Amino acid sequence: MTDPAHGPLLVRFEVSASEQRALSRVRMTSAVVAFLGACTMLLGKLPVPVFLLALLGLTLSVAWFAQARRMSRAARAAHRDALAVHAAGLHIDEAGRNLWCSWADVSEVSIDEERLDVVLSLRDAPPLRIEPRYPGVDIHELVRTLDDARRKAEHP
Repeated sequence: MTDPAHGPLLVRFEVSASEQRALSRVRMTSAVVAFLGACTMLLGKLPVPVFLLALLGLTLSVAWFAQARRMSRAARAAHRDALAVHAAGLHIDEAGRNLWCSWADVSEVSIDEERLDVVLSLRDAPPLRIEPRYPGVDIHELVRTLDDARRKAEHP
């Protein structure tokens, strides 16, 4: 598929609904286990540091429950988050974020080892972060694909 403004489509990565459902189930299970463990701890007589850890477990379980619900809703939605790599740039189509980034604006493609994100260093803007959550491609392969497309656009 060729878009006259963006050039030919090189590769498209799309989030899988089945993988989102599976991750949602894992987070929901973790939330239930953490909630039950924290509630059990809170029923006993605890020293203050252990009581605070039980409260932290309770808080984390609520956060995981919310994440699981959000992922479950996203898996049921008709829209699939995607990253399309074109000859002239890349298009990010996610819920809440739909943007085009030209390769001329990108100075470097790298990995943030601490957050495990792909970071596109832009010439005149703050860096653009991409969460590597596309099935069938690991973070290093994704960076290689993006960097190869960027280099080809610089030196056609």
